[in-house]
Amino acid sequence: MGKQEKPVTLSSTESEYIALTEAAKEGTHLRNLLSDVLSDTPDVNGGINIFSESQSALKLALNPVFSRSKHIDVRYHFVREAGLNKLIDIKYVPTAETTADILAKGLPKVTHVNFIKNLCVLKIPFSPSCLVTSSIGCSNRK
Repeated sequence: MGKQEKPVTLSSTESEYIALTEAAKEGTHLRNLLSDVLSDTPDVNGGINIFSESQSALKLALNPVFSRSKHIDVRYHFVREAGLNKLIDIKYVPTAETTADILAKGLPKVTHVNFIKNLCVLKIPFSPSCLVTSSIGCSNRK
């Protein structure tokens, strides 16, 4: 498979597992980069927290004897090795608490507001009479 090609997955578990692997690779890379750039800081203790709402993908990542993983390409098992070597710490997050859903789907107003609070998004004043803004905020032009 070429570098630009996306893998074809047969199940949502497999898709989530591949996403966990990609997150683990990115997290370990960023950790190594930061330790190189900030050489005077002590090494980070513990693994990088990676959150997933897929219980089956978590079981697949944490259990190397999982029987349904034989068809998954070997390169996607990086997440297992990273977990065993304590580079990452995979944690379950219930679907109702998955803040990233605000970016992917329409949510009820209460959930949307709670997720905005979780993201620490500031409310920027906006006036409908503004058609063009050149900076943060808005000056009412008439």
